[in-house]
Amino acid sequence: GRAVGAAGAKALAARPTFADLRTLELQESRIGNRALAALAASPHLRALESLDLWMNDITAAPALLDPATFPRLAACRLQHNPLPPDHARELAG
Repeated sequence: GRAVGAAGAKALAARPTFADLRTLELQESRIGNRALAALAASPHLRALESLDLWMNDITAAPALLDPATFPRLAACRLQHNPLPPDHARELAG
């Protein structure tokens, strides 16, 4: 229930102790594109099956379109982010 912010998301992405993490909930965490990019680039978060990024400051999420980013991801919640409509449709498709 606390906003981790961009620095917290980047720190989380850098921690090998999260290699077995299956669910990551970062609702209203004040993260943006750079923090999402750090999460997506993390080799420690490849086991994620569910990612909740509801209501942040994400305006683009191209890494989420690549199935190699989170190969096990089955659910991703991005509502209430300022994504452009065409980008949101592409992610939903």
